[in-house]
Amino acid sequence: MSIPFSLPGTVCTHRIHPPTRGRQPWWRNGLIYDFRGFCNAAGVRAAIEHLPWVAKLGVDAVEIRPSFVRIDKDPCVKDFIAAAHRAKLKVVVRVSGNIHTHEPVAPDNPACALGYEAPDPVRHLAAALESGADGIDLGMLANDSSAPELFSWYSEYMQNARSEVGIYIPEDGLLAASATTNTQEGLQGLLTADYLDQVRDDGLIRVEFEAIDFLSTIVTTIREHNTSGSGLAWSTTPPSTERWKLGVFDDLAWYKPEHEKISERIRAVTSLVLALPGCVYLRSGEETAKPELITPGFAPEEGEHSTELIAATTAECARQAADSSSAYSTMVQATSLRAKYGLGESSWSWVEAEAYPRNQVLVGTSGSLITVFNTSNTTQYIPQSMKRVHVSSPSGVEAIPSIDPGTCAWFSPMKA
Repeated sequence: MSIPFSLPGTVCTHRIHPPTRGRQPWWRNGLIYDFRGFCNAAGVRAAIEHLPWVAKLGVDAVEIRPSFVRIDKDPCVKDFIAAAHRAKLKVVVRVSGNIHTHEPVAPDNPACALGYEAPDPVRHLAAALESGADGIDLGMLANDSSAPELFSWYSEYMQNARSEVGIYIPEDGLLAASATTNTQEGLQGLLTADYLDQVRDDGLIRVEFEAIDFLSTIVTTIREHNTSGSGLAWSTTPPSTERWKLGVFDDLAWYKPEHEKISERIRAVTSLVLALPGCVYLRSGEETAKPELITPGFAPEEGEHSTELIAATTAECARQAADSSSAYSTMVQATSLRAKYGLGESSWSWVEAEAYPRNQVLVGTSGSLITVFNTSNTTQYIPQSMKRVHVSSPSGVEAIPSIDPGTCAWFSPMKA
């Protein structure tokens, strides 16, 4: 396969994902903004205040987890959905909380858990759909074959959830879930489940900050989803502060809040993923590249802390919006370019070239754009026939196209 530019040395291009053809449901290649935390009514209302900043990101939908809300009794979720729809955003309601899967449900927390103890999670999700939700996320599902009785319970639950989504949203309704890559057998079981439209995993959360590791995970994920027919979905940072503190993710993972370059890493990884085909979940806080808003010192698994986190993220977005080189402004640019170039539905290939060390530099093509993800310690250069259209961490005007260490940039061919 040819590529729309030339690199010094031998070039070999591997196309592993074809472009999407024909009409697709909104979630197939969309952007979903995922509010962190287990929200109570105050948190849901804080999320309403944050919607204008989300809308500026150009996302297609928002996801919220009203774990401490009786949706059939409290109108706050219905109000949130109405506000999102006015902002041209669809709404996905997450009905489970993986932190509490095997723990008893507190009396004031009627729907946080998903497990044997949950009072009626199907009624909870049906209430969300009745309130106008455009999709349901079942959250982290057990995919451990060592617990067949739990897996059987999940299977029945998925079937019931699928039925409810079909009743309320007969066309383009989303039923999503997430899974861990710890057990490939279980992951494959979810990918091939008849009831789920989309399964996202934690593969890109666990990798080291090495281009070759990101490439391997991306290629594996695309091939697995293409084989199963499950919609591609990407996420890059830990979904839960508690899971991070408990050491659920590998010690060598790229995301380390204490790393001196963590903000630049967050921006680079986000830019890389926004150039990939499929659906991207942007978790709240990522648009600011602030680790204290992604994995805060407190636990947003508690309702009041979730409210505090959403309010802090709103304030940080307002501050960063005035700076054209900030993480927020850079993400707004990237999401706009993703829509302009149709990257969500484009083909995707990775490129081998002698000019770049494969272990440290990932070169990919998304449609007519070239993505360069540089995890090396040296600046990488691109032929002057290329125009840089986006960089994860702007560093001023440059004489020739280049990619600084620890950053990601997008390029397009110069017009003749």
